Amino acid sequence: MKIAYFILLTLIMISCNNQQEFIPITFVFEKPLHNQTKYPPYFYSIAEPFTTKCGEDKFDILLKPIAVSRLDISNKEVATNAWYFEGMGENTVEFSKNWLSQYFKDTTVNAFLLEPTIREASVEQFLFKNKESCLIYSEDSPEPTLYDLPVYSKPQPLKKAMEELICKKHPENIYVLIVSDTKLSLTDTGGSAVAGNLGSDNPFQPLIDHSKSDEERLAEIDGIITKYFTSTATVTEYGSNKTIVEPAMPARDYMNKIALFRTLERIEIMEAEKDNSGKIWNIKVIEHHNTTN
Repeated sequence: MKIAYFILLTLIMISCNNQQEFIPITFVFEKPLHNQTKYPPYFYSIAEPFTTKCGEDKFDILLKPIAVSRLDISNKEVATNAWYFEGMGENTVEFSKNWLSQYFKDTTVNAFLLEPTIREASVEQFLFKNKESCLIYSEDSPEPTLYDLPVYSKPQPLKKAMEELICKKHPENIYVLIVSDTKLSLTDTGGSAVAGNLGSDNPFQPLIDHSKSDEERLAEIDGIITKYFTSTATVTEYGSNKTIVEPAMPARDYMNKIALFRTLERIEIMEAEKDNSGKIWNIKVIEHHNTTN
């Protein structure tokens, strides 16, 4: 008994010599959790407190508060009560690990994560805004990247990346985006297919590369059409409020137009329809311009 008490006291004393960092963490979902009454195991594995070394300094990282968010419902974050115990004693790493582990084992999952989808989730837009402080987790994805960011399929590599993120960039908060599948998802529609997410393979990307001249961007168009589009493909442009701005413009005309834009920063793909050969015959997009200059 005395030996166990001594070991516990030693752990607390060692932990007290480290600097403590409190960093909020938000688990961001693109769709509801299905058939879940308890939190999936990865919640605790990712949110678990840890000690890390940045340079010569050691830090106790306590990820709190813990919140959840749903891209397919709204932009709001909903706080969990995972740190209900923080007033009960010293918030050392070991103390907090034990209480958090019990919380995620015993607690019913937040009802917000089970609510039905009410809008299309824009993963691309979320990552564009938060890529400096976001890590992506997927247990189902066959793809190693999403929009050129790594996708982690196990908590341990993600936690290692989190340590590096904290040491290098000192984020004010951390987002963990939970995606079900980063591979292009196709649904049979009687000879065509609908894709809600083209992953990192955005066919328009070379046309908004402002490190190239207008002539260089225009020269990319033939190759893009050959690779991605049918000869009669059209582009339907939507505004940020999801109303149609330009219906069914020929894809070549649309690309000739955007290749000359100076303010265009990115193109959000809402939906792409493909024929049996895998070529796009219609694609729905939203343009995002920098209007501050």
